[in-house]
Amino acid sequence: MLGKHIVVEFYGCNFEKLNNLEEIRKTMLEATKAIKAHILGDIFHRFNPQGVTGIIAISESHLSIHTWPEYGYAAVDIFTCGNVEPWEALKVMKNYFKPKRMTYKFFGRGGKEDACYFEEKLDSSVSLAMKVDNVIFSDLADNMKIDIFENKRFGKVLMIDGKIQLTQADERNYHEAIVHPAMNLVEDARRVLIVGGGDGCSAREVLKYDNVERIDLVDISKTVVDTSKKYLSDINEGALEHEKVNVIISEARKYLEECNEKYDVVIVDSTDPIKDACKLFTLEFYDLVKKKLRGKGAMVTHAGSLFYHVYFFTSVVKTLKQLFSSVFPYSSWIPSYPGGLWGFVLASDSEIDPKRKIEGTTLFDSLAEASAEKFYCEAKGKIITDENIREFEF
Repeated sequence: MLGKHIVVEFYGCNFEKLNNLEEIRKTMLEATKAIKAHILGDIFHRFNPQGVTGIIAISESHLSIHTWPEYGYAAVDIFTCGNVEPWEALKVMKNYFKPKRMTYKFFGRGGKEDACYFEEKLDSSVSLAMKVDNVIFSDLADNMKIDIFENKRFGKVLMIDGKIQLTQADERNYHEAIVHPAMNLVEDARRVLIVGGGDGCSAREVLKYDNVERIDLVDISKTVVDTSKKYLSDINEGALEHEKVNVIISEARKYLEECNEKYDVVIVDSTDPIKDACKLFTLEFYDLVKKKLRGKGAMVTHAGSLFYHVYFFTSVVKTLKQLFSSVFPYSSWIPSYPGGLWGFVLASDSEIDPKRKIEGTTLFDSLAEASAEKFYCEAKGKIITDENIREFEF
């Protein structure tokens, strides 16, 4: 694929914003800088009595716009080639126009076949591309880009900010792994907190325990929750609408700082450490979690790829060791995730017996079988704090 092309339509925009040449030009230039493109020049024109057209030429192609203020409408075209990603430019423009509705189409240009692909950048030199056979949902909402589409091999796919969150084919390898070791460790767990998990699949696994009385699911995005109810109910089995599941739309850290609840198990099923989610992987956050645990409750978090993110994984383990007397790293194979082998960390002040049989999953019979201790090196990694977390951002 030689280039990435987004064709966008904004509906229900403010007349004055659509008619303000100076602000539109300023926004378009900010959008160009946001994607670190190289500006060659620009030209903008305001029509009489209303309407603005403009284009910015960049070394990597162009950004253009044409507005119809009388209809509250704008048509935008963003085309980049090489390694320049266009999505941040779209976020800047949406933030200015604040449309009531937005549609867009993404095209991969210059591919070997007539197809559209979503590409996940794994590091500075490697990307994973997945063919889009059918777009189910696509929007920029709650300060994130949310996509649900179908792929022939993986089925339904949920992506947030260009990162695969789940696929229908292998999501159980993740959700069973993050839920059942902690739920097995804490006998008779009644109150469970899920941080993130707006797709509903972790809640689905927790609901398999009859003793659970209530699940508080705290997710920052109402859109993720609503679209998962609508489009992923065949995967999450309606868990988001179960009577035991209490969905709270909030930033998780703020919720923990303000709530008076105590939990038997806390499951950190957030997105990767990018943007605001970075705050969910620090010593300060884990300390908040521990203070909300009852007695010798347990918490579990995912901790990145055991190929691409070993330093981060090691640092998560080291950070949790500062707070809990028993910490055990383990892994699960998730083919759609970067590197395939994904890390998890279980932490508690109860003793974790790696040889104890794990009920509820066929992924592994015990934590010993899934151990990721060989990837942890005490001499490497460092304690993750609010001050240094940006060093670990994926």
